[in-house]
Amino acid sequence: MLQIINNAVGFWGAGYGGGCSLTGSWLSWVLWIFIIALIISIVHSLFKNNRDKSENKKDSALEILRQEYAKGKISKEEYEERKQVLEDG
Repeated sequence: MLQIINNAVGFWGAGYGGGCSLTGSWLSWVLWIFIIALIISIVHSLFKNNRDKSENKKDSALEILRQEYAKGKISKEEYEERKQVLEDG
């Protein structure tokens, strides 16, 4: 894939005598900056999604615990103990 990109950038930047023109050099830098920014954005979104999912699981576990306590299925001491375990992670 990099060879394809280099060929495309080389085509844009080919000046007289096979040298690199100013426009081609500029486009090459813009293209590489765009590719790097895209990779960083993808990696960041993947880590963010994983973190959000784990936080949602913890919140849903606390909600279930609250419901069990409200229904009287568990004592106050048991509720506090389990809540502490969930919050400490």
